[in-house]
Amino acid sequence: MNFPSLKRLFENSVDALLRFPVTIFFAIIGFAVSFYLIENPNVKEAFWFVNAIYISLLGVPLSLGIYLMSEGRNFDFLKTHFFQLAIFVILMGYYFLLPEHWLMSDFVKAVIFTILAHLFVSISTYFQHRNLQTFWQYNRILFLRFVLAILFSAVLFLGLVLALFTIDKLFNTNIDVKTYGELWVFVASIFNTWFFVSQIPRNFEFFNNEEYPMGLKIFTQYILIPLVTIYLSILYVYIIQIIVEFRLPSGIVSYLVLGFSITGIFSLLMLYPIQEKTEHQWIRMYAKGFYWAIFPLIILLFVAIGVRINQYGLTVNRFFILLLALWLTGISIFMLVNRLKNIAIIPISLFCVLFLSTLGPTSAFNLSEMNQMSRLKMLLEKEELLKNGKIVKNSKTMSSENYMQIYNVVDYLCDYHGYKCFQEFFTEDLTTIFNDSTENSRYPHSKILELMGINSYQQSVFDTGRHENFDFFTFSSVVPNEKMVKVSDFDYYFAFNFYHYYQDSLNALQERSYELGNKDSLTISFSQKDNLLKIKRLKEKELVFFLDSLPKKLQKKHSDFRFYNVEKKDFTFSQENNFLKSEICFINIDGKIGKKSNKTIFSSFNLEILVKLKNRK
Repeated sequence: MNFPSLKRLFENSVDALLRFPVTIFFAIIGFAVSFYLIENPNVKEAFWFVNAIYISLLGVPLSLGIYLMSEGRNFDFLKTHFFQLAIFVILMGYYFLLPEHWLMSDFVKAVIFTILAHLFVSISTYFQHRNLQTFWQYNRILFLRFVLAILFSAVLFLGLVLALFTIDKLFNTNIDVKTYGELWVFVASIFNTWFFVSQIPRNFEFFNNEEYPMGLKIFTQYILIPLVTIYLSILYVYIIQIIVEFRLPSGIVSYLVLGFSITGIFSLLMLYPIQEKTEHQWIRMYAKGFYWAIFPLIILLFVAIGVRINQYGLTVNRFFILLLALWLTGISIFMLVNRLKNIAIIPISLFCVLFLSTLGPTSAFNLSEMNQMSRLKMLLEKEELLKNGKIVKNSKTMSSENYMQIYNVVDYLCDYHGYKCFQEFFTEDLTTIFNDSTENSRYPHSKILELMGINSYQQSVFDTGRHENFDFFTFSSVVPNEKMVKVSDFDYYFAFNFYHYYQDSLNALQERSYELGNKDSLTISFSQKDNLLKIKRLKEKELVFFLDSLPKKLQKKHSDFRFYNVEKKDFTFSQENNFLKSEICFINIDGKIGKKSNKTIFSSFNLEILVKLKNRK
């Protein structure tokens, strides 16, 4: 193997810069902004910088696609950079439309637009050549170069991290941890992008007569195809099982079917150039059988997602699962009836479907919001909380089922569409309410429920055989330590976490044992039934912390069941006996208190424990 010289590498790098200057420019912008944020993590109005990073992530593939399309159509310098300028203007306009605080729908849009940008690179040269062999070689080369760039970037980063770590430990240089983050963004943005574009050939038709890569053939034929077959068999067994048991499919099957189908299509695309050869006729037969075989799975997919939509309404995620199911159906039918087997239709159709799903009144985001708002109105009217389109508070007791449905819909709408979608229910301006309170902005669903007269901390639930109302509490400490704990006074530090949200069982017991050496041991346990935290050494007398009154004291002190700045002294407790000394400090607690029984039920907490062993042998 001939390794390239440093001169050749330098020439390729310069050529890449001259050939793809805007692409590399976007990569440099992404690195510079990321570097600034790492150096200044507490910068005000950080959203401007975060949004700039996202724009650079879109700019790299979009500008690359423009360059490759221009080369395929032999555009001159002016026309090429006219399109680059158009992309730049569009991205700048989009940048100023990006929100200050991202909702979940904004994250979904970001993922979709990133996929679209990469699909644009995949299809950018097809309409120039319309040669399927050239189209396949083009995408094969880009894919392998992409994988190679990731591999080189990972090796380079890990190597440099190891070098810095060695220097830090050997010479006590105290390298700032930020340096590792800055190194990562440099390798991931500038090096990875520059290396990738420098490996892109100018003429893809040159590779049409190239021998099919043996490594790719072995990987696809002997690894991917068998895995797809095994996966197909598993899903068919699952179909038989749910038919025999006469039950509906679980929700996760939607993702499994989509993942399997996309992997199978990708595997067949990898083998496309050799399927016409006599010795590889089995590939054509396998492909035909594959597209027939996934129809029962597509039916399973429609049933699974249809049940969820019928029960819980349309959400953004369910919209895209349904959309991909329809796309998968169309692709399967096309590949079965089309004699030419035009593989370009796969990325082109996916690009069009995803692009149309993000725009206009029929977008995934508008349709899901309309559907969930319609469900919410129906639920509110059922509980007589809505009159003439406005919220009317009442003292009617709400069932647990209706409460949970309203809570989940409000929570979803706040996460994906923001509190402004509820404005039609209220006469007061919600913007004023949420802008005046940081806590309201952090937990908008709680405030919306409160404005509706539905206290999210007074849910009706069934507990211990009787119907009881609860006050739900959440307390946490986020302020710096007011008190320094001298760790040298203790022998051990433990992090102890409790998590139990199941209403059908309120007798959870969590216990952990630790071997301390010299036949010594320590056991830490928490019983939800009696709210006792116990720390026990061997069979000696244990330390017992009774936690039942803790949330009640905090509620009394702060006049609220929610408080996020609890002082450390209110969260810290200590005990000792002849064998143990311990200090415990809570980070947060979460649970509920029965209105009638006054019983505290912890749902979760995070706890730090310091322990000193006395009379140690």
